[in-house]
Amino acid sequence: MHLPFLESPSEGRFDEIAQRLMNGFCALKRCSGSGAERLYRFAEIEFYLYDAGQPQRDVIAYPRACPRVEWFFHYSGVDIAFATEQAGGELLRFGGILVRGVEAYERDAEGRWTLRAAIGGPRRSMYELFNHAEGMPDVVELPEGLRLRRPIVKTSRVGVKNDLPFRYVMEDVSWTEWAERAKGQLDPGGRLGVRLARVKVSYSPKPARSYGRLP
Repeated sequence: MHLPFLESPSEGRFDEIAQRLMNGFCALKRCSGSGAERLYRFAEIEFYLYDAGQPQRDVIAYPRACPRVEWFFHYSGVDIAFATEQAGGELLRFGGILVRGVEAYERDAEGRWTLRAAIGGPRRSMYELFNHAEGMPDVVELPEGLRLRRPIVKTSRVGVKNDLPFRYVMEDVSWTEWAERAKGQLDPGGRLGVRLARVKVSYSPKPARSYGRLP
């Protein structure tokens, strides 16, 4: 990934970075088998940054040693990692942007990018981004037809004790989607078989303390 605006992150720049990433960039995946491209717009993200030079250290960030901006997998999902700074074996600065929700786009018959689903939740977003992918998805600039400025709300983080105001959500996303789930059923011979069933999946970002829209 070539994202120079992530090279020197700081808490004071989170609003700017969120605006640039969510309204200017996307993840692009080539699907295995078909070779078709699928585009993912970042619809919900959270920032985590440990900085030894700051009095309020974000100690819940997963430790890492990433020499540059890259994907970083952990128990909660996947980050776009910041470059780690270290000296004498001590980690001085590390962190990243947790992908909590994405909008998935595919090309229609005319070659235009069309919204197919909104996937909510950090692990489900990670599975959607990386399952059935030929190589690692890259983060690239949004295609011209999708460069509409979308409203972004800044809130506190959720699901962690340190609920700092480092979470950003697109305000106009419809999170409902249809997904395939395995469903076991007996055939006439009494044997258990498995079929794919379409189920409706809804996601609602948990309410958190809001700090208003980004300018």
